[in-house]
Amino acid sequence: MTSRMFDYQKIAISLQAVRHDVFRTPKNPMILSSLVGGGFQLFITVLITLILSNIIPPYSNSGSLHSNLLYCYLFTGIISGYASKRVYQSMNAKNNGLKFDIQFSFLISFLIPGILFSYYILFMLSVSNSVGATNTPSFKNMVVCFVIWIFVHTPMVFIGLFIANKQSHPEIPIQPSASPHIYPSSKLGITFLVIVLFGLTNTVEFNAQFITYDYANYSRFTYFDIYSYVSTEYIFSALFVGAVALNYTLLFLSYEIHNWNWRVYEMNTGTIVFFILYQYFFSSLYHISFDDSTSKFYYFAVTGFRSLIIYFLNSSISYLSSYLFVRVLYSKKYLGGKPLFREESMSLIIA
Repeated sequence: MTSRMFDYQKIAISLQAVRHDVFRTPKNPMILSSLVGGGFQLFITVLITLILSNIIPPYSNSGSLHSNLLYCYLFTGIISGYASKRVYQSMNAKNNGLKFDIQFSFLISFLIPGILFSYYILFMLSVSNSVGATNTPSFKNMVVCFVIWIFVHTPMVFIGLFIANKQSHPEIPIQPSASPHIYPSSKLGITFLVIVLFGLTNTVEFNAQFITYDYANYSRFTYFDIYSYVSTEYIFSALFVGAVALNYTLLFLSYEIHNWNWRVYEMNTGTIVFFILYQYFFSSLYHISFDDSTSKFYYFAVTGFRSLIIYFLNSSISYLSSYLFVRVLYSKKYLGGKPLFREESMSLIIA
């Protein structure tokens, strides 16, 4: 038996050991599905804004690009409602009718938007005027966004939930067993390693995109070509994050870590840390001068806000791509059918 065949058989045994636990309902399914749905809405919002920036001049007035981004996000609440409900249904969680949908819609409406809006008000908008920042929305626009958030975004989220309820529930390839699989505690260190590697990889990828975005935001001559490039780069970055997430999901399952749901979402935590550290060393390396401590605080406040957006966006992409991968992996064609131990079978799965 060759060493390669032995590795394939070892991975196949580990994957089959957790086959009856990968579709088990995770802890706090409402919160997880709300985070995934809100992150998917954020991904669609940024994509729509970048596409429209190729048509409409983004610098017609101060902060117009960011204001358009906020308006687009608030008016796409139906996307987060629909996506969150479908993710919740895929977790094989219980559905408690109209009262549950009302509570779920409020959770979706105030979880990610509440975190981002609170951060923006406390750390960015409070010092933007003192440092003379011209790319922040005005106070009037923020009040309008708040009104739209309460009276438009929340009802649209409920409509998205209503549409999702009309759809048939996704079938689970393998039903969970009565008792969950217990894995050794020594394998918990894999999660920390994945957080570090995944965070470092995403930081390098999305920092290049933000540099291009900043240049496009302040450019006044070639913004059409620049935003076309940013839109294309944004799509490829999302595909890159999804592809990397598949590899780490396979790593979790090969180590018999069946509760992959929250681990896939949490492995983007390293992105926040590495992104802030990158901006700090970037400012030190290129000797970026700040007029006062307020300007320096605003610089890192913007960095923190961007890192939160990247975290929610990447986590949603990682979870959705990993879920599709797990469904295909444990379908009847692969591990959901007869046991597979042949080298050519595992080569087809891992390839």
